[in-house]
Amino acid sequence: EICVHSNDNGGNKASLVVQHGRLVPPAVIEMPTAAKQPPVMPLSLPTAASGLAPGIKKLNLNAMPNGNAAIASGEKVIGEGATMQSPRATTEAVLSIHGVATMRARPLIILDARELGMSSLQPAWQARGPLLAVASQNERGLLVQVYDTATRAKIRSHQFGKGAAISCEWDCTGTTLAVTQEGVGIHLWDAGVPAAGVRGGTGPPSPRPLALAHTATATATCATWSRCTEQLAIGTAAGKVTVYNKSSAVVQTSDRKGKHGAPVTCGVWLPDNRLSLASGNRIKLSKPMAPDDVEWYTQVKFKLTGLASRLPKKLKAASAPRLMAFSQGPVPYVAVCVGEAYLLIFSTGADAGVNDDVGLSFPDDYGAVVGFAWDANELLLIGLSNGLVTIVDFPALLASRKQPAAPPAVTSATTRIFQQSLTCLRRAEGKGLTCATGDSGFKILSTVAGGREPQVLADVPLSLPHHLDHHIDSCAWDVPGRRLCICATDGQLWAYEVEDVSGVEPAAGLREASNGRQPAPLPGAPPSSQPVSKPSGDERSRNTSGGQLTAAYRL
Repeated sequence: EICVHSNDNGGNKASLVVQHGRLVPPAVIEMPTAAKQPPVMPLSLPTAASGLAPGIKKLNLNAMPNGNAAIASGEKVIGEGATMQSPRATTEAVLSIHGVATMRARPLIILDARELGMSSLQPAWQARGPLLAVASQNERGLLVQVYDTATRAKIRSHQFGKGAAISCEWDCTGTTLAVTQEGVGIHLWDAGVPAAGVRGGTGPPSPRPLALAHTATATATCATWSRCTEQLAIGTAAGKVTVYNKSSAVVQTSDRKGKHGAPVTCGVWLPDNRLSLASGNRIKLSKPMAPDDVEWYTQVKFKLTGLASRLPKKLKAASAPRLMAFSQGPVPYVAVCVGEAYLLIFSTGADAGVNDDVGLSFPDDYGAVVGFAWDANELLLIGLSNGLVTIVDFPALLASRKQPAAPPAVTSATTRIFQQSLTCLRRAEGKGLTCATGDSGFKILSTVAGGREPQVLADVPLSLPHHLDHHIDSCAWDVPGRRLCICATDGQLWAYEVEDVSGVEPAAGLREASNGRQPAPLPGAPPSSQPVSKPSGDERSRNTSGGQLTAAYRL
C-alpha cells in the first residue's frame, strides 16, 4: 500500500491511496489547526553509497502491476459476436497530398542485388541507433550484413549456411541481433557492440554469431524481443514457448503453462512486458514478466472456438492467426487476421456481460489483408492488397452496439491509397506515422481523432528495374519513427530519414509541382522527367550529393 498526503492552505489533508496497484478514491481529512498541531521533528537517516539508508530499497513505481483487475483472467471464448463487412470506398480516386507535403524522406543509403543478392529482405533497425541489419539470400545461403547509415558504410557481415531468414530483430538495447534461420535455429550476434576498427571502437574484435540452443530452436516459427527488457520470446512448430533472458543467460521452455496445441504463428510484446502468442484456435496473454524472469504465467486464454461456426468456408482451411496487433490503451483491444481476408477484433477486458468481439470481412475485389496497426486514438488501420486502406473506430463501434436505439454512427470507412496494389502497412511507435508501400513507391500517412480517412503527408515514388514478378514488398521503421527503409523482392533497399517540413518554405520546384506544373530541375538533377533511383557505383563514390539531390527532386 502506498499513501500520498498533501496539505492545502486551509489546513485540510488530501490523501491518495494505492492498494495492490489500484487507486482508491481520495479522501479529505480535517486536520487540527496549526496551533494545535504537534511540532514536526526533522528525520535524519544515515546516507549509504546509493543515497539511501542501509537496508532501504528504492520503490519502483513502474514495476507495479497496471490495470490487472481490468484485464480478463482464465478463459474467454471469442467469435460469438457480430459479423460485418467493411464499407466500399465512396470513390475510386487515389488519395493524394492536400497542398504541399509536410514530411520529407531524406535518403540515407541505397543498396541493390549486387550487395544483398536477388531475394526478399528482412531489415531491422537498431533501437535508437543508426545501424541497419539486413538478412538476405545469396547462392551460398543466408547472408546478414550491418550498415551504419550515418556513414553509409558496411561495418559487419556474416555468411550463414542454407536456410532462409524467418525473422531478424535487435534487442531493446541495440546490442544483440537475433536471426531466426529456417530449419537451423536462432543465432545471437552482438553486432551492435563497438569493436576495434569499427566506428571508432576500441574494444575486442567483432564477435561471431552464437547458436542459441539450436536443438530447442530449430523448429522456431517466430521470435521477438521485449520492448523494454532483454528477453527473447520464441514460439515453435510444436506449440512450445521458450524465453531467453540475455542478462542472466538462461533459456527456459514452458512445457505446460504456456504450451499451445498447435504451431505458434505470431507473437507480440505489450508495453507492460506482457507476452501474447497465437496458435491454431487460441491466443494466450501472459502476466507481466519481471526483467529477470524466464517463466510463463498465463493471465488469460482467448479461445477462438466460436469463430469456426461463422468463418466463411473459403477461410476455414487456413484459420490459424497469421497477424496480430494490440492497441495502446490500459485495457487493450486485439486485432487478429485469420486466413487471408478475415479480421477478428475484440477486447481483453474482464466484463463477462459484454459481447465485445466483431468479425470483419472485406469485399472479394479488395484483396487480402497485408497489414494493420492501431493508432493512439484506438483507430485500426487495415491495408488491403488491391490498394485500399480501411479505418475502423472500434470503441465507437462497441458504443453504437450498446445503444441500438441511437442513430447509426459511421464507425468505418475505406479509402484508395494506391491505384493497383498495396503490399505492406507498418506504423512507427515514436511519431505515430504509418507507411504504406504499393505500386512503385510509398506514402506516409497519419490519422486524427475521430477521422475516417488518413492524411497523406508524403508521397515518394521509386524507380524499379523491370524484372518480371518483382515489386516493393515491405517496409520497416526504427523505434523513434525517424528512420524508414523500403525493400523490394529483387534485393533493392532504400533507407530514409523522415523529417517534418511543415514549417519550412518549399523550394520553387516543389511549389510548381504542388500546383500541377512540371517542376524545374534542381542543380545536379538528371534532365529526365523520371529521375533515376540511385547513381551507379562509380558515380556514388565520386558524387554522393548528386544522389541526394536526385531524391529531393523526386519528392
